[in-house]
Formats: sequence, structure tokens, C-alpha cells
Amino acid sequence: MPVKAGVSWPKHGRACSGAAYPKRTRNWHTCCAMRAAFARMEGDLVAAERDQREALRRLEAASNTFELAVTRYELAALLLQQGKLRESAGLLAQALPVMRQAVLPEQVSLKAAEALAVRVPSVHDQGKG
Repeated sequence: MPVKAGVSWPKHGRACSGAAYPKRTRNWHTCCAMRAAFARMEGDLVAAERDQREALRRLEAASNTFELAVTRYELAALLLQQGKLRESAGLLAQALPVMRQAVLPEQVSLKAAEALAVRVPSVHDQGKG
């Protein structure tokens, strides 16, 4: 799908991120996560949260634990950005132990989740144990 003149890349990406897959595909969560990322780039946190929640819902059914943990972290970041500290803390508390066990400390998503946890005191206080 070509980009029309005057249309931003995030807006274009949001419009076509689900076009490649039917909603019933097992990879639909990826489309939802991409739409959420593009919405966030545009500053549309409501749409970003909606799409990230849909990605989370679909991954919970698929039971891919690492992807589920990353999606929880991404939703936690969106919620923290909106001032929803309690729900953000809960999602990070679920995500971090899985991420810490699954990948090396240098992994990009884990490093970002750890940095976010420092901003959420109730999660940071739980430490890495």
C-alpha cells in the first residue's frame, strides 16, 4: 500500500498494519501490536491501549510466554504514560520474572522493561529475586 502525499508514516502504518493478515490468523496479535506502536507514535494513547490490550488478549490464548510477557510490558508502558500506575505495576510484576528467566540481561525488551520498572516503585521494590 503506497503512502499518499501528506500522510505520516505512523498513520500509514496504522492503516495497513492489519491489511496483510485476516483477523483469524494466529499472528493477528502482531498486527494489533504494530497498530498500537503506530498509534503511540501519533500520540493516540487511547487507540494504542486498545490495540495493545487486543494483542495481549490474543497472546494469552496462544500461550507464548515470552511474547506474552513483552506484550504485558508494552501495555504497562502505555498505561504508565497515561498515569495508570497500579495496573502498570501489576503487568510489570507479571512480565519481568518471565523475561528475566527467558533471555540474557542485555536483551533489548528486558532492558526496557527493567528501566520502566525503576519508574514504578512498587515493582522496583520487589527487586530481581
